[in-house]
Amino acid sequence: MRRLFVFIVLLFSVHCLYAQFVSLQEAESKAKAFVLSRQTRGSDKAALDVSLAFKYGSSRAVDFYAFNIGRGQGFAIVSGDCGTEDILAYADSGEIDLNDMPDGMSVLLRSYQQELSSLRHATSAGKGGTLSRGNGSSNVQRHMVTPLVKAQWNQMWPYNLQCPMLNGKHTPTGCVATAMAQIMYTQRCPAIKTTRPVPADKYERHEVGHEQMPWHAFRWNIMTDNYLQDSNNEENEAVAYLMRLCGAAVKMEYTDQGSSAPDNLIVPAMVNYFGYDADARLVIRDYYTTEEWNDMIYQEVAAGRPVIYVASSPTDGSHAFVCDGYQKGDYFHINWGWGGSHNGFFRLSVLNAYAPDGLGNTEGYTIFHSAAVGLQPENNIVERPLIQVSELNFDKQLISRQDVDQDFPSIACTFSFKNIMAQPLNVEMALGLYVNGKLNDILFSQEFTNLPAFCEKRLNLSLKPFGHQLGDVNMLGAIVPLCRKKDNSEWMKCTNTDAFISTLKVKHFKMSITRGDMPHENPKLAVVNLQVIGSKIADDDQFVRVVISNTGGSFSDRLYFCVNGKIYGYTGVYLPAGAIDSVAFTFRPKQVGRYVFSVENAQGIQLCQGKMDIVATDIGSLSLPDASQHDKSPDAEKWFDLSGRRIVRPNLPGIYIFNGRKIIVSQDK
Repeated sequence: MRRLFVFIVLLFSVHCLYAQFVSLQEAESKAKAFVLSRQTRGSDKAALDVSLAFKYGSSRAVDFYAFNIGRGQGFAIVSGDCGTEDILAYADSGEIDLNDMPDGMSVLLRSYQQELSSLRHATSAGKGGTLSRGNGSSNVQRHMVTPLVKAQWNQMWPYNLQCPMLNGKHTPTGCVATAMAQIMYTQRCPAIKTTRPVPADKYERHEVGHEQMPWHAFRWNIMTDNYLQDSNNEENEAVAYLMRLCGAAVKMEYTDQGSSAPDNLIVPAMVNYFGYDADARLVIRDYYTTEEWNDMIYQEVAAGRPVIYVASSPTDGSHAFVCDGYQKGDYFHINWGWGGSHNGFFRLSVLNAYAPDGLGNTEGYTIFHSAAVGLQPENNIVERPLIQVSELNFDKQLISRQDVDQDFPSIACTFSFKNIMAQPLNVEMALGLYVNGKLNDILFSQEFTNLPAFCEKRLNLSLKPFGHQLGDVNMLGAIVPLCRKKDNSEWMKCTNTDAFISTLKVKHFKMSITRGDMPHENPKLAVVNLQVIGSKIADDDQFVRVVISNTGGSFSDRLYFCVNGKIYGYTGVYLPAGAIDSVAFTFRPKQVGRYVFSVENAQGIQLCQGKMDIVATDIGSLSLPDASQHDKSPDAEKWFDLSGRRIVRPNLPGIYIFNGRKIIVSQDK
């Protein structure tokens, strides 16, 4: 899939004031203890055997250890630093191999490594002891949810047997189609066939000339959880038909290098063609607080509804996959759609980042930016109007009045919201005044008849005067987005109201308005570490990473990356009070010379400044180092790949950075 959003991972809670490294023996003990804690009575004790698959990092500071469990019984990633959770990720089946790993998994591991590195820099600066994850606490009591999806399917044979042919081969199914198909197979939905014919896509019209896709029953009973080389033709064609219809329904673009589809077509396709409930919707991470988002995803899997997640990486594109389980410790189960490879439980947190003009974060493949939720067979019951707020901005943040007994004058604001249901909606929208946690008055309301599916409205409003309800000294209130069905039923919060509550604070003749759960209320940002990572060679990507602490109120805004006084890009950052996080930008200098860069907030206040001196390319030649001599080499830690990531040593021929120079590495004969 293709998206404009890229992200970065924050998975670690800082517990130590100074970095304390974990030895191999300690890591192995932690892995064994973790496996033992997950064993049930009567389970195979041989699964306690753990073996080191690889370790990641430098010889001085290992970032994490990867252990395989038993024989194909899963793996565990153990942190190399005491300042994080012991177990960063794990899987209940399969094994992990550094030399045979899907691209997305390697991106995930690199993001773990970079976050650990950043946090070590922060703690070495003396900041770690006072900082926490800052994600807040949830009111939801969470319990284990075993993985809901048993299918272990991928995008190639036999799943792509009915996909268009290019260069004599069937194209991949596409990750969106694979995620959809696995959930539909799990729920056996639709029971017989699509609720209406799927319109023919351009490939079907070109190759066959039909106006609609083939329309016959799904053969759920002969599809299997796993497809092997000896799978029979009926089984293969049954799953291939399902995959092809999923692709056509989301207007899949098929290529021999990979197939892609936009995520905003997932829900309409599943509701309009595959018999899914009209309450299904696509939710966007930007419009939710961390607590809202995590609770929502948990509640989905706890209710037996797998979720289709969308994630992006600046270097490895975008991916759609399935989240379908939960384990204590905030581990969510991920089915990657790689034929079962590396399915497992992962701790995940979110930082949204936008990357126009070719800029983006260094890594962060598994950050969830959007999710298709409410995926269940149609029950013909609309529980609530599903409205998602996207904007609530006031033209003034400080309002005055002449007398404490009077109302404050009318306030102008912009209010935007969207029907995220796959059907038209009769709804009444409102902005309510809350006092002492209770609805006191409706400051604005308007009815909408047959608001189209996925339609967004943007209103410029003037709220009616109010204020006498709030008293005159240190009284707190809130303006809250609300909605209800057009039947005079009770007012309800929108799906993401908490992220857009505006807090009111009255003191005599003045009233201030601030964003509620995501306020700009005296944040105090400080850069505790800055890194420039890369070759320093013209026309190569250079990475600038900053670790930022926030010792004030919550921060939710853009940070801008400037080069030689001009804005090159920006990143959306949500940094709760007392939190630490890392932000990264990519810059590709075209000319040699000195570049001065800075990171600034929306008001133009500079948080940090640095420089990089760029030289012309200089390519040398070197043979691939002998792995047996690696640990003895004093230059073992001076290798970088062309993305500026430090590597232990090249293990494949190609171009690398060695001691500041580009080197062509060839295979020894």
